[in-house]
Amino acid sequence: IRAIITKHLADPYTDPAYRGAKYIKARQFFLYFIYRYAGFTQEAAASLLNKDHATTFHSIKCVNKHLEKEKDYFKLFKLIESEVKLIK
Repeated sequence: IRAIITKHLADPYTDPAYRGAKYIKARQFFLYFIYRYAGFTQEAAASLLNKDHATTFHSIKCVNKHLEKEKDYFKLFKLIESEVKLIK
């Protein structure tokens, strides 16, 4: 999942304190897909980025919000999701 997101956006493991938009989106997608498709708990997913479960919860909320409002975001999400589903 990390490699797929890195290919399309950025490496989600880039310094978690860095607030560049593409890195924030990469981290949010990473947590979303790790939680939804890899069977991680919210806490376990967040721990991969040295965060807590609230970060995963917030990421899922943000992804869902952007999916409803942004066409380009939706297209990117669907592209990544289709590749993630292939590895499941």
